[in-house]
Amino acid sequence: MKSTYAVSHRASGRIVLALIWVVALVALNTVKSFALSPTPANSFIDYRPGIIDLSPLGVVVEGLGMGACAYSLSSIESTTVTYINDQQGVLTEISPQSYCASLSSYESMISSLISYVVAHASMSGTYWGGVMLDEENAWGFSVAQLEALNTSVRNAMINTPGISYYYTEVFSGTGNWSQSSYNGIVTSSIPAPQISTNYMVQLANGLATNGNLVTWSTGYPSPFNTESYSDAKINGTPYSIDFYGCNCGSIYFDNRFTPA
Repeated sequence: MKSTYAVSHRASGRIVLALIWVVALVALNTVKSFALSPTPANSFIDYRPGIIDLSPLGVVVEGLGMGACAYSLSSIESTTVTYINDQQGVLTEISPQSYCASLSSYESMISSLISYVVAHASMSGTYWGGVMLDEENAWGFSVAQLEALNTSVRNAMINTPGISYYYTEVFSGTGNWSQSSYNGIVTSSIPAPQISTNYMVQLANGLATNGNLVTWSTGYPSPFNTESYSDAKINGTPYSIDFYGCNCGSIYFDNRFTPA
């Protein structure tokens, strides 16, 4: 499966060109023994709604749980649209939690988010990478519920104008999700696993997939609190962006989580 997105850069230290976001989700017969290669040279930077920073190559609007929790759907929508209209590559992250909203409410809110972005952003198919779902075993939804939500979001994203998609930023405590459960949640998405424990390394490498957008944080427990260590623990190729028409080659990304 392959999805592409065109993104441009500004003059302040960035090339003003269209670029294609290329993610190759290629199933392999065996898990390769080498670490994530090539090493990502760039990180998506996470920000809460209301913060606009056009300096990174890519950003994530960290929307948290919505519903009865932070942040409001309207603030997530407006911040996402601001980034798009400022010609900034952006993903919109939502963290489904049963104590914040029901599964049907998340489906409805995410559908509203997609509709709002398409209606109010001048180039949503160009600068919006799509929806990222932060899904964790301790947040009250079963594996089957998360799979149902992912199917709903996937269907909504592939039917939007342009070429946007969805991502799964997942975490399981040791033994809470089996390998097959992890695979069922992540398969068909662009995986963005939270590499903060050896068990998460095992799960991520157990799904033989290229295109991982490895999620790391300086707040994770040592030794997973460095970008280099987390990236080096995962097999395959990273999420890549290819500059269109400039012969720049591919630019590879991970995702830097920061508390919102």
